[in-house]
Amino acid sequence: MQRTMHMGALLAGAIAIALAAPSSALAASVAHPHPHAKEKARKLVHKIARKPPVKHAAVAVTYTGEASKRSSTPSSGFWLNGGSVDGAATLRRGFGLAANLSVVHVHDITPGTSVGKTTIVFGPRYTKDTTEWVRKGKWIHKGDWFKKMPPSQVFAEALFGYAHGFDSAFPEGSAIYPSASSAAIQLGVGVDVTLWKHFGARLFELDYVRTGLPNGAANSQNDLRLSFGVNYHWDAPSEAPAKPAASASAEAEEDLPGLTAIPAITIFPLPPVEAPAPVATATPGTPAIHPAPVQ
Repeated sequence: MQRTMHMGALLAGAIAIALAAPSSALAASVAHPHPHAKEKARKLVHKIARKPPVKHAAVAVTYTGEASKRSSTPSSGFWLNGGSVDGAATLRRGFGLAANLSVVHVHDITPGTSVGKTTIVFGPRYTKDTTEWVRKGKWIHKGDWFKKMPPSQVFAEALFGYAHGFDSAFPEGSAIYPSASSAAIQLGVGVDVTLWKHFGARLFELDYVRTGLPNGAANSQNDLRLSFGVNYHWDAPSEAPAKPAASASAEAEEDLPGLTAIPAITIFPLPPVEAPAPVATATPGTPAIHPAPVQ
């Protein structure tokens, strides 16, 4: 029994030492992190400070010109003129939603024939902030003029919705109607620049517009649309200046919580094991000794 208790004490001590050793190694690794961890943290904070997330909303009002063709003579075309109202919201990592309302019209395609078209479409849009790329891109001459270029954004979109044709002759079977409706698809790209605070300009927007209005031939239109105008935006992305970005990264680095060592497990000495009192046993050939009865 005494040997069993000693073995238990040794086993408990070995377990305590085994638990304490990994804790000490972990404490040493935390107290002395990887030599490049601090530099990586500084670069990450600097990147976040220099490139804030692109999250904004904008409304644009533009002049719109749409090139189309006659169904009777596809080789000859005409331009519809009008305007558009465009709204968009960037939600996450440049991706967002956009909606567009356009009204265009043209007089005397042929003597006495006009046509007008209204489209309402909406769908996804991706916006990319190109301010730093334009100002510091290696593909251009790094002159002072380029360094002072205003903030700019490029977007691409795929919009789907409804088209309504009016003030014209739309043949359907043996009848001719003054108006008609169909589905519409609008795929395009554009460039916006910020000129003063929340105001800016839409330098251009180029769209491919497909509709299915009846025209007595293929009953489809594949038009090319060009738009430009002004816009107003909220929380538009802008590049932070170099010095504030460096100071911001330094302050953020100082505010990073320090790493402290984890205390190792303290081993307390085990209490001494008391040996049991000897018990008299009878040996072979010796009569057992019995205590005398108490009178």
